Amino acid sequence: MATATAHLVSKEMVTPHAAVEEENLAETMCRLEMLEAQLANDYGMSGDIDSVEVFGETKARAFTQEDASSLSAMKDLYTLYQLHVLASSTKLSHSLNPEDAPTQRIDTI
Repeated sequence: MATATAHLVSKEMVTPHAAVEEENLAETMCRLEMLEAQLANDYGMSGDIDSVEVFGETKARAFTQEDASSLSAMKDLYTLYQLHVLASSTKLSHSLNPEDAPTQRIDTI
């Protein structure tokens, strides 16, 4: 079943920078999260999605079965991880940038 789901994501997309250039970051992440959810379903994982568990299962299948679609899915899930890191660091840098901070008026006596 992973063969069908691996086609949701472009085969060329390996790095987060290539993905961001092709699409909006949010759209790319949404598409990859849909793949992750489909893989979790294919693997019989129920409830909340554990990204680490889904990646681990995908990686195990990619290396034991030497299956091109599993390898592609593994790369896509790694890209999703990198995009989550990129998004988090971008949010953090914006929150730490004093130019972006809201100005507050301080009354003095």
